Amino acid sequence: MVIPIGGGGGMRGPEFPPSTEYGKSQAPWFIILNIAFAVIMIGRFWMLDIWNGFMSLITLCIGCAMVSWEMHILWVTIYMAVNLTNTIFDLIYCIIAVVRTKPDWTHFFDEEKGWVYNFLHGCILAAPICSFIATRLACAVFSEHHEREAEFLYQNQPALGRDPFGGGYGGAGYYDRPPPRRYDDRPDRRQHDWGSGRRLGDEEQRR
Repeated sequence: MVIPIGGGGGMRGPEFPPSTEYGKSQAPWFIILNIAFAVIMIGRFWMLDIWNGFMSLITLCIGCAMVSWEMHILWVTIYMAVNLTNTIFDLIYCIIAVVRTKPDWTHFFDEEKGWVYNFLHGCILAAPICSFIATRLACAVFSEHHEREAEFLYQNQPALGRDPFGGGYGGAGYYDRPPPRRYDDRPDRRQHDWGSGRRLGDEEQRR
């Protein structure tokens, strides 16, 4: 992924936008997810699950920053990584919570225990689901941005003045001057002309 860097004076080339139209069109879905994460955060702090509530707060802050920055690819990447981690740990926590309701797992939701009990258990169940959906949507935005970026660089190859898929450190690219000569192209100085060889029989024939 190419990160546009300002400056450079006259050497500055075309810059790829930090977000695409597809990414901006997905913003309403992320707003809905932010609302869901806010509700989950309240439920977790209510049940005194401080650590998971704090993680939900971080996810909510990153999601709000991502939407406010118009789906900037940097925030999308961070959001995707955080939710991927949350999906794994929230799923483990949900399984542990369900197992604790033995011997009857149907008591995970119980009308007789009131709406607070069901609300808190609903937050436990909704956390990995919302994290997985957020990861999937962020991954789709990231993949689409990467494809558009590659297409943009290919179309603007003459304007960039070099091969966008090569060049740089360790890759092939265009040279503004002929490449330097290699040592193999130089004449081998170790070879010397010692003349023609002589044999012992040659001296006897001359005599």
